[in-house]
Amino acid sequence: MLKDKDKEQYKDLSTIDIGIATLSNRVNELLKSGIIEHHLKRTTKREEFYTLSKKGEKILNLIEKIEEIIDFNQELKE
Repeated sequence: MLKDKDKEQYKDLSTIDIGIATLSNRVNELLKSGIIEHHLKRTTKREEFYTLSKKGEKILNLIEKIEEIIDFNQELKE
């Protein structure tokens, strides 16, 4: 989800078809590993959201390249 949008709120992430406890654990793991970042802004209203970190963007790019290689190899087999 963070690939397609610059930022997401927790409530938006909770639309993924996994349990809330699992989602919470995954978000915490991604935060601890530095793949996503948590942002909290307090202006006239509280705004809280998550974004991909630079590390997360690099990992995502590598995953996309791997997917392209896999797709290419499957096309060669057909």
